[in-house]
Amino acid sequence: MDNLAKIIDVTCFQHKTFDKTDYPTVMHKHPGVEILYVINGTLQIEYTDAKGQLSFQFVYQREFVIIMPGVEHSVHFIVEKTSIQEIELLPSDKKKSLFDLILGAPVLADNKQLNNIIKSASSIIKLKDKADVSAILQQMILLLDTKYNGGAASSVMFDIDFTVLCYRLLASICHCKPLPESSMNNLHINHIITFIKNNYDKDITIKSMSSLLHLSPSYLQTLFKNEMNVNIVTYINNIRLEHAVSMMHDKTYDLKYIAQLCGFKTYRNFYNNFVKRYKIPPTEYLCLHDDEVFTVLVD
Repeated sequence: MDNLAKIIDVTCFQHKTFDKTDYPTVMHKHPGVEILYVINGTLQIEYTDAKGQLSFQFVYQREFVIIMPGVEHSVHFIVEKTSIQEIELLPSDKKKSLFDLILGAPVLADNKQLNNIIKSASSIIKLKDKADVSAILQQMILLLDTKYNGGAASSVMFDIDFTVLCYRLLASICHCKPLPESSMNNLHINHIITFIKNNYDKDITIKSMSSLLHLSPSYLQTLFKNEMNVNIVTYINNIRLEHAVSMMHDKTYDLKYIAQLCGFKTYRNFYNNFVKRYKIPPTEYLCLHDDEVFTVLVD
């Protein structure tokens, strides 16, 4: 068995639950291959495709993406809390391709599925976990964490354990189901989300958004609920509330003015939605969190 620990370097590894603002949402790229696995929640990944055009993928629970080296991308969290596993792999020999090195291992060279994935022209490959990839990633992350915190038994044992896990990971990926690129439905959702985030402080209506996308209001609402697992009115109000919470802790404006600035027609509407989401009135919420520093919890 080829020693993959001598072939592969790891620059990033983590298993964490993120809030919406905990992850860099600016366009960036990596020299290595990045694997992002969604345990819970939903990610929206914007990226530059092979033709140089801006595209995107929605990644749902028990799905993961393989982001190719040098692909510009940004990651956006769609729900409040999202749990992900992340690992970035790159070749120890910077003059060679990681994929060429992996396929150079005799055990993997003739694997048709792996060859198809590696030689794909796609900037991002999305797959559905059918082989417990998450468990293997978690073992890799724990092993790497132990090594970099001085707890590894020996470099030889680490190399053996890491190599075994790499082979298991690659074999598991080969048993996963490749998923198609985002559909036109996802494209509609992306336009709706962008529109809401840019216009949350205005009088947004289902009718105006459906007209923008040339869809019927009823179809738009059904589409949004099916894709996002929340109705569109609740989503709009949640975006407004997150901005309101940030402004509340700035203590520059009173609550009625904040409600108006964030797009609520009346203070009563703001109050009712606030209590529905946070389970307490705005004034009580402020008292409980008075010493905390808040930022806008929107991508």
